[in-house]
Amino acid sequence: MRVRTIQLEDIAQYEQIGVEEGRKSSLNLQKWLDTGRTSLDWCFVIELDGQFLGRIIYGIFEEEPYDIKVWQIKLADTEGGLLNIGNKLLADSIEILKEKGFNTVEYHLYSTTPELFETFQSIFKTHGFQIVQEKKSFETNQVNNIDKAKKFEYKTLKEVGEKVFIEAIESVTEGTLDREDVMSIKLHGSRKAATLYFELLKEIDFNETWWRIAYNEKKEMIGLVVPQKFSEEEGAINYIGVTPTQRGNGYVRELLWEGARIMIEDGIQNIMADIDIQNYPLEKALEQLGYQCSRSELVLKLEL
Repeated sequence: MRVRTIQLEDIAQYEQIGVEEGRKSSLNLQKWLDTGRTSLDWCFVIELDGQFLGRIIYGIFEEEPYDIKVWQIKLADTEGGLLNIGNKLLADSIEILKEKGFNTVEYHLYSTTPELFETFQSIFKTHGFQIVQEKKSFETNQVNNIDKAKKFEYKTLKEVGEKVFIEAIESVTEGTLDREDVMSIKLHGSRKAATLYFELLKEIDFNETWWRIAYNEKKEMIGLVVPQKFSEEEGAINYIGVTPTQRGNGYVRELLWEGARIMIEDGIQNIMADIDIQNYPLEKALEQLGYQCSRSELVLKLEL
């Protein structure tokens, strides 16, 4: 078996790895290339006698150019065995990435298919990846209304400007229960961590009129919510937080509702939210609004 980067002429075959015969892949690699999500130098295939047995696609956020992400890994169910194929694909591709000057590799593994969840855990851990965060993924296609909602005033990012919004992110991450945020603050300091996260969110989906800060009648900031659109049908509450002085009042539920309302009015039918397993207040609020836990998520990271 041989691992290599792909060429443009490989794309059609590359997209069909692991797809049943007669069915079309949901992967549109050319779109990913056109939008800068990845490059051909970061798309690897493992092949045997011209047959593609698996693929792994890496990419970066502009704000973290030396920290590469695994956007997708897909293995064909062949006689070669998933573990053997996956181990060689991951090991050989990482060796090539080391030569390109990257510092870390990160992968978000979801438990959508339990058997594959265990297989991929084994593959990544074999090559030195550590679990740095455990999350739960919640979804809903019908958000419960809130009774007796507080009368908050919401201001958009467009109204307040980027400086104020970054300051708001810094405020709501103080004492956060999200371990990814805690690690970022420890590494960069609170202001730089907030700025980096703001820029990362912009790369996912940037709509200045959707991102909101909530204020009470005294003009005190309550918190913020960042709903983001992934497709015409899917969106996510991708960031949410309440300031330390306002916690314990159930306000996160109302911020969740505001984010969901914005997406619902835009026609989004399925809303997602990924949260740290230790964020019990946010988990409770999601369940009250009708969200259900659909899968687990592991954030795996390797220092190169």
